Amino acid sequence: GASLGGVCGVVAATAYSLGSPLGLPVPLLLLGQALGMGVAGILGGTLGRLVVRGRRGGGRLGTLLGAVGLGLACTVIYDLLTNLAIVGAFEMNLWVVLAGAVPFALLHAGVNGLVFGLLFPTLGVRLKGLGQAPLSGRGAVLIWATLLCGMLYADTSWAQPQRSRPPGKPPRSSAPVDTLKIPVTSPEDDLEPRTVSPSGTTGPAAAFGWQRPLWAPYAKTIVQELDWRSSYLPVTAGGLGAPVFLAGEGGVTGNPTFLRDGVPLGTGHALLDDPWLIPNQGLDVAGISLGPSLSAGTDGAVSLVSADTAPDRAVSLYRGSKGPHETYHRGFSLSTPRAAWRLAFLFDESLDKEGFNTTADPDEIFADGEEFRGHAMVRSSSTRLTRQLDPVSRLTLEYHTGRKTRDDLPVWGVDHQEIWSAGGAATMESRLSSWRWRAILHAEQRDTRFGDRPTAAGPASDARLIETSRQGLVLDWVFDPVAADSLGRVRAFRNFRWPDLSYRPGQTGFGLRYAQGAVADSGATWLPDLTFPTRGEVESLHLVAHTGRPLGSSVLAAAITLDTGSHGGIQPGGELSVSSVGSSTRWKLGLTRSVRAPRSDELWTPWRRIVNDRTLFVLPNSHLDPEQTLRAQATGGLSLAGFDLALDASLRRLDQGISWVSTGGDADIGTWQNGLKMDASRLTGTLGRQGRFLGWARVRLESTWQKFDITEGTAWRLPPENYLRLEMRWENHFFQEDGILQLALLSTRRGEMSDPWDPSGLSRLSSATWHDLVLGFRLVGAHISFAFRNLTSARYATSASTLAPGREMDMRLRWVFHY
Repeated sequence: GASLGGVCGVVAATAYSLGSPLGLPVPLLLLGQALGMGVAGILGGTLGRLVVRGRRGGGRLGTLLGAVGLGLACTVIYDLLTNLAIVGAFEMNLWVVLAGAVPFALLHAGVNGLVFGLLFPTLGVRLKGLGQAPLSGRGAVLIWATLLCGMLYADTSWAQPQRSRPPGKPPRSSAPVDTLKIPVTSPEDDLEPRTVSPSGTTGPAAAFGWQRPLWAPYAKTIVQELDWRSSYLPVTAGGLGAPVFLAGEGGVTGNPTFLRDGVPLGTGHALLDDPWLIPNQGLDVAGISLGPSLSAGTDGAVSLVSADTAPDRAVSLYRGSKGPHETYHRGFSLSTPRAAWRLAFLFDESLDKEGFNTTADPDEIFADGEEFRGHAMVRSSSTRLTRQLDPVSRLTLEYHTGRKTRDDLPVWGVDHQEIWSAGGAATMESRLSSWRWRAILHAEQRDTRFGDRPTAAGPASDARLIETSRQGLVLDWVFDPVAADSLGRVRAFRNFRWPDLSYRPGQTGFGLRYAQGAVADSGATWLPDLTFPTRGEVESLHLVAHTGRPLGSSVLAAAITLDTGSHGGIQPGGELSVSSVGSSTRWKLGLTRSVRAPRSDELWTPWRRIVNDRTLFVLPNSHLDPEQTLRAQATGGLSLAGFDLALDASLRRLDQGISWVSTGGDADIGTWQNGLKMDASRLTGTLGRQGRFLGWARVRLESTWQKFDITEGTAWRLPPENYLRLEMRWENHFFQEDGILQLALLSTRRGEMSDPWDPSGLSRLSSATWHDLVLGFRLVGAHISFAFRNLTSARYATSASTLAPGREMDMRLRWVFHY
């Protein structure tokens, strides 16, 4: 009808215009767009009925002309209103604007007239029933009575928040619950994982597995993902694309290793293994480890898995946002339904076209033609093809690319950096008797050029090129007794998890990780008077055997590891743990000994740091030995008076640690040396509660305390000794599962910490507090939300030479389509 048609037109234009990743319109232009589409809805509800009647009456020519006329009328009115809005908003000459708009209006009207003439008569007949009230007339009483009975006797337990259950008590549903499954999120609701891997994660969700999934605002980058939903604390020196340190445990000099479907990403070089190049579009975080892990030495690991939330259907997911100073994010992923051949593609891009003021100077200093610094672009894509050979065998081929460009990196003393990455992997999974096996061949190359800004004539004359590569083999054998369904078919891969980060309690198997890498530097232009090798190769081999046995109501798990390679000889290690069994991991005690081989940048790449106007040079050392770490961990949780409590404690002893040591009489020049000895302790306590409050609500408070006892050497990149996180989320389902109002507040208080880019350890960053607020609304699978970052506008220090931006607001749109 005309009235509701006008409302639909106004709402559609408003949602489309506000949700555009190209940016927010001026208010007057938005008003013109809404009125124009509102008039189109009114015309469709009045004149559209005449077109439908003509089609049903058989008058094809009259129907065609009426539809074309309707399309032309809607288009002319819309273009006239929007052009008048432009005149009023920008104070332009009316006749100049209208004259310039004529060619575009003619093209617009011609296309719309054609579309209306071809499609409107047929669609109008099919959609006419939408204008009739389905619950009116003689059958209304019977229909309402049927619906009322259904509401009274329907099982609504799915909509109630589920409390944590004691071990052994089954959930309400008859389906078994396995808290170690890969988390599955709803592609329609932006829900958080129903179950979280307990390997290394903290908080009630990890200890208990909250069963009521709430909306979780999407994170634009993996850095923001870890900031909002992990125990890592990112510290970024200057915004998008800038150097970033993911603070975790003490004694860790690098960022965690990232794995995607078991494939290690990067090349083992700190300058090129940039977290910004790790996409999170089309991927789920399956596990997080702060300490030693099966694949990542001692610096922790983040395991990502390809999202497969609706495997029997084709799914496309779009995410986009527009923020201040020309910041954009665009993401798109597509996967075909489960079949003999499956194809998946993802694309992720973040842009900062204008940059922002990272200094303490006022913005007015940039008003006289000088632009902000810090322009950045991060782009990545991946294509995955899977061939299902039989129910238990499949072959997956994957190829990914990435690129990052960034201007203004004051902590490195350069004006520009570019990184290119390309890699691929082939994964074969199958079964042999009671053993599952997986073999992965992977290769990746990453190159970076940095120095002065390039010009139209080509790269800067002092540009420095570093090329790295890594290729390797991953082989896993896991004992998994054959399980068949009622028809005798062998169980497939749907709920099976490979041990990417930790050893599943009771799991028996063995694995192999072999990698070979190389690095080549175009030359140490920063230090022309010093000579040292700037190219080399590194080789590593990691072997593991693990098993587990029942021990009363607990599980005793053990693993033996052996590391060897081109640096460090043979290094034994292992893990011993005991944990409770049941529907969720209630407690766990573990002891681990592991090693970390020196990275290729520590062996062959000279670096430079700018700290408080002081230039520090970091020289490589090709004779480094592996670090040795002994780590004890205890986790546990309980429910008390409706609250969920969890504790995660760890003790870490580091021997032969690699740190920066000044050389000769120059305190500003140093090299990497073994010799750091440090004892570190970490305690994380989490208090959470969920329930009903004008909808569904969840509150989680998490605090971390750390202490460092350095007995020899100088440590750097130490995390803050304490930081606090508060998460509050709420949602109200106004119309069942459509029309959901959502609110999230994420607050962080970071204590004083050492500057992550000062190898001498003398520079400190003061404490800081920031708050992020996200307000969203979901309708028909689409999320429109607004994120307000750093509500207090306090510009805290992120390095000795950079400040965080003030208050920012970005608008977000997330949309999922099922086919």
